[in-house]
Amino acid sequence: MDPNHFPFIFHSADVIHCPSDTRHIKPLHVHPESCEIILVLEGQSRFSINQKTYTATAGSLVLCNAGDWHAEASVKGQAYSCLSLSCSGQIMDQLELHQLRPPQLPPVHQPAEFERLKSIGLQLMAENSSSYANKHEITGHLLGVFLGILKRSLAEPNRLPADHQQHIRMAKRFIEENVHRTLTLELLSAEIGLSKYYLARVFKEQTNMSPIQYAIHCRIGLAQYLLQHTDASIQQIARRTGYKSETHFQQAFKKAAGQTPGKYRNLKKEELTNT
Repeated sequence: MDPNHFPFIFHSADVIHCPSDTRHIKPLHVHPESCEIILVLEGQSRFSINQKTYTATAGSLVLCNAGDWHAEASVKGQAYSCLSLSCSGQIMDQLELHQLRPPQLPPVHQPAEFERLKSIGLQLMAENSSSYANKHEITGHLLGVFLGILKRSLAEPNRLPADHQQHIRMAKRFIEENVHRTLTLELLSAEIGLSKYYLARVFKEQTNMSPIQYAIHCRIGLAQYLLQHTDASIQQIARRTGYKSETHFQQAFKKAAGQTPGKYRNLKKEELTNT
């Protein structure tokens, strides 16, 4: 496809990293003919947009239309990184040229699909830095996918609650099948394709426990099964349930089950003998 056939034009993509002893500062400025999308990857920053102040934390998306006067300053003493994209043209249906959001929509959001937007944004940056002959065509397609997901994310309040249930089912299934691994919220969110902040919030709302608490619940359940139905040693069971040490496993099991793994196994053997 001829890149000129896209209704929008990709300009640039850039990642900014600032250690905790420096600050990222952009003084007040305006882009009359292009819009800017900023994904906050780490830390937090304060934005002044059209004389209003906003705070954007990790997982936030900041949308600046063409003509928006804006400035940015990361918080002192915190490491900060962000991914910044610039584009122009007919960005969103039913909006004027170079507009990402209607004027009444706030410029700072925490979209459910932040991780997907981040992944595509990094692909855009990599493709734009390449020397392939068709890179403009590829960046156009990638930008189209990015904007499609962005549009869907901005409409998040209108999504059905059933979508939340599907996300939780996917997360639970992944946890249940991977209790032997070192599970983190970052790993889980990457597998599900959602922002870790959104996933943690919705998981807690739907299950009354965090994803990590659910992982511990699944590990203890597997440990109880292995203690009751196998002759595996406590050390072997600790490894099979994702614990790095037998001591850590012993502590976690006693906290969850109210007794040590060895005592649990002996009680179950006694129950079996008495039946």
